[in-house]
Amino acid sequence: MSLLNHVTNILTKPKQEWEVIKNEPMTTSQIFTGYVAILALIPAIANFIGLCFIGITIPGFIGISSFTFKFSITEGIIQALVSYVMAFVGVYAAAYIINALAKNFDSTPDLNNALKLVAFSYTPVWLAGIFSIYPMLGVLGIVGLYGLYLLYSGLEPMMNTPQPKKMVYLVVSIVVLIVVFIVVGIVVKIATPTPSFESLMNQQQYNF
Repeated sequence: MSLLNHVTNILTKPKQEWEVIKNEPMTTSQIFTGYVAILALIPAIANFIGLCFIGITIPGFIGISSFTFKFSITEGIIQALVSYVMAFVGVYAAAYIINALAKNFDSTPDLNNALKLVAFSYTPVWLAGIFSIYPMLGVLGIVGLYGLYLLYSGLEPMMNTPQPKKMVYLVVSIVVLIVVFIVVGIVVKIATPTPSFESLMNQQQYNF
């Protein structure tokens, strides 16, 4: 099935699509190269454009005028590359932990299915990444929370989770995703150069 069909169906009819995904042969490589690699480009590219060409506006206060600063092209490329690579790491780490916890919720451990579960649940998160193209719209990325419902609806078909255990498994899985998200964010922050205070002041002076 094509990428577009998977994206459309997982968003509009997830219960049926999870069955399709479960029965469709996909290796780890195919999950990453055929799905994650393509969709994870959306936030990476959008964020690059937003940081380097649109800029982030700092509101003024106490007599200080607001100003907009931008990342250099080099800084933007590094940030995009690091965040893109960490998207793969995040998906695999979350899937690995969720799969390792499966037996605690009377579910069937299957790393390949866990990878499918996490990768396809991330679909709305990556699509919502388009809002990063204009940093001030970043808050609209909240629509990515629809991914939590996709995760919930995918637990039973992908991990054979019994109905009474689904909610608890979901809560634990959400905690796992949050922890992985925080760790990934820290790594991206550490590995990505940011404009120095001096460059910010120069940009402010230039804008004036």
